[in-house]
Amino acid sequence: STVIRPLKSAVYFSDLYGDDPQVVATKAAAERFARTRLPILLLAPWAGPHGGVPPFDQVRVEDFRPALEAGMAEQLAEVERIASAAEPAIFENTLAALERTGRTLDRVQTVYGVWSTTMNSQEFQAVERDMAPQLAAVPDRIFQNEELFARIAAVWESRETSCKTPEQKR
Repeated sequence: STVIRPLKSAVYFSDLYGDDPQVVATKAAAERFARTRLPILLLAPWAGPHGGVPPFDQVRVEDFRPALEAGMAEQLAEVERIASAAEPAIFENTLAALERTGRTLDRVQTVYGVWSTTMNSQEFQAVERDMAPQLAAVPDRIFQNEELFARIAAVWESRETSCKTPEQKR
């Protein structure tokens, strides 16, 4: 699991992922983040009651691209770990684990969506144009992952023994 170490309300990419380029979607992205140690406050869990509050007052347009790239890379790495797991597929280590993926990307996209609808500028629109195809590709890569589909099919086929509740069996 990912360990997030807050650094003055920011999280650094290398603190999340170290030097492991397999965790990120592309080697180029990993090298860029390793060189810059860019603070990505959007990756940090939100602080405060009721699940926390996004850091709207601290976000800059230039924070979105690296945060979205890191969130996408993290989710794809999480999915790949599930798809390539050695243990037999059961509900908990496949479907429940899949439901837990992408939490960082969800947080980043929440703030990104607010900016897109309320704080939109030409500078932000340029980020949107660059990121839209990449964001659209993430679910495609997940849905088209044959190893993951095989694990989900295995859970379905063994639902009478691998699923413990009626909700899981559906």
